[in-house]
Amino acid sequence: MEKIKGRRVRVAAGKRKTRTATVHYRTETSLTPEQRRARLQAVFAALFVCVCIALTLALEAIAWPR
Repeated sequence: MEKIKGRRVRVAAGKRKTRTATVHYRTETSLTPEQRRARLQAVFAALFVCVCIALTLALEAIAWPR
């Protein structure tokens, strides 16, 4: 989940002049170890499905040549 934060900084306001303005930026909260583990498991599950599909297609190509 991201948050929007603000910071007061000096910005240019013409020749040799500056003014103070609020700059807003987005920050993303870091993942907890449980969230990181869940995402990694989802990635491995997706890779496993892709490998299974590729192996099935390869086996069918070998078993039934054209």
